[in-house]
Amino acid sequence: MPAGNFILVPMLDMVIHLWDLASAIGQDKTIDAPLAEICIGILTPEAIEGGRQMGAFGPEVPSPGTGTPQERLLGSLGRTP
Repeated sequence: MPAGNFILVPMLDMVIHLWDLASAIGQDKTIDAPLAEICIGILTPEAIEGGRQMGAFGPEVPSPGTGTPQERLLGSLGRTP
């Protein structure tokens, strides 16, 4: 992971946990597309695999090739959009 991305990791963590919370309590789960794109840019294949090995991420949930940034982000982290 590029060194400059380390400062963005807490933002990614917050975005995903807020999505989890919104899902759990039935609130709007929309992640703005530009924010989702930034989060996708932070994630490297190595980071995703490391997260899976630690149990933080589930298996990838495929999204259609035309999936939205939110669908692609969540699917890469094992969440069903």
